[in-house]
Amino acid sequence: MTRPSATQRQARNTAERVSTERDEQAHKPIGIPQATSTATLCDPLLTIDEVSDWLGVPKGTLYQWRSRNQGPRGIKVGGGLRYRRSEVDAYLDRHTDSRSA
Repeated sequence: MTRPSATQRQARNTAERVSTERDEQAHKPIGIPQATSTATLCDPLLTIDEVSDWLGVPKGTLYQWRSRNQGPRGIKVGGGLRYRRSEVDAYLDRHTDSRSA
């Protein structure tokens, strides 16, 4: 077995470094500043179908609530409607019965 040349060793080291950097980049959030709070990172946007299933109401009801300024606050993203999970939780908290079960 022959010993690798300096050029071959350098090429192998470069390939390993690039592979390691690529793996590290794959685990970093894209476009999220490092100074962002944890609450912002853990607040996903939900589709109207997900909120409809979660609350057990038809999508049409959510659209009606939105037009009447009722229900959880929604966000227009592109051509679709999205809801922050925290907004849906806040809506449920506001409408939770104060009586104990």
